[in-house]
Amino acid sequence: GLPELLFRFACCPLTTQEQQVAQMQDNIELFKGQFWRINQNISFGIPGYLFLQSLRDDVGCFSQLSTEEAAEMGVLLQRASTALESVLQPKLVLVGRYGLLPGHMIHFHLMPLFDELFDRYKERPEYQAFQRNNPQDYPAVPDAAELMAFAWREFCWQGKPLFDPPIEDVPKRLAEFLVA
Repeated sequence: GLPELLFRFACCPLTTQEQQVAQMQDNIELFKGQFWRINQNISFGIPGYLFLQSLRDDVGCFSQLSTEEAAEMGVLLQRASTALESVLQPKLVLVGRYGLLPGHMIHFHLMPLFDELFDRYKERPEYQAFQRNNPQDYPAVPDAAELMAFAWREFCWQGKPLFDPPIEDVPKRLAEFLVA
């Protein structure tokens, strides 16, 4: 059931913290604003998986942002989403806010949701607890948290590619869109 699934996700990581830190070092900076940067992690198996990160290490919540920082954040979230939609043409772009732990800066993950990702998700019922328990609430689109957990486990932390062969020149094409 759901409690066992959540316990397994929370308590049984598939990679060590050292491996996760090493993967984070595979970030390519695509755009840098006055207060925020947009990175892509090239070791993640989902092309175009982006991060919008504060340039300040001491920002842990929205209330700590200046008006200018908040304004640039909104503009860059929109710009990054538009870049993904225009360059890669996913079905949707999922945006989530992270950096909840003390000492971690506020940041966002932008994950393009391709048809291929939905298709593979549908083949894995162990990730579909919300859909199984509440089919009236999730008739056609999966729960975002379950889809994100699936994507992280299967394609990001393990580095398995979603596409074979991979989509070419994704960081270059996204960076060109972002600076235009």
